[in-house]
This record gives sequence, structure tokens and C-alpha cells, in this order.
Amino acid sequence: MKMDYSKIEELNVVKRDMHKNYNGIYLTDAEYNTLKNNGFDASKYSSIKALMFDLEEAIEDSENEELEMILDSIAEFNYYHNTNK
Repeated sequence: MKMDYSKIEELNVVKRDMHKNYNGIYLTDAEYNTLKNNGFDASKYSSIKALMFDLEEAIEDSENEELEMILDSIAEFNYYHNTNK
């Protein structure tokens, strides 16, 4: 079986683009900037769940697709990294 190294390179690009704030919330620069442009300062949240809660409420009110994509990304990260399996 031949290994597909292009997928590994994609993961490395994404991994290089991730940044951590001091509260354990990992975001890309684009996600961080989108949140900031929509009135969310991720660095002021004490937990990833608090940010997720506020994003859910904002999405209910405005149906902002960018925020919904960020929420999906954060929720997936939270599931894989912070859930005991």
C-alpha cells in the first residue's frame, strides 16, 4: 500500500497555522480575527465551553455562517482533545 504524503503535508500546514491562547483555546489566525471582528475576544474566555456557549447564542440570533464554521471547528477540537474516551 502506498502512503499518501499529501494528507500529512495538509495536516502540517494546518498545525503550523494553529495558535493557543492562555486558556487552552486553539484557533487559527483567521478564526481569531473573525471572532474579534464579530465582537468576541477569545483571549478573555476562561474555557472553551464558555466560548462555545456564547457562539451558539450569537448564531441563533444572527445565523452567521463564519461563526458557525468556527463553532464546528472548536467543538470538534474540544471533542477530540478534551473528552475522556
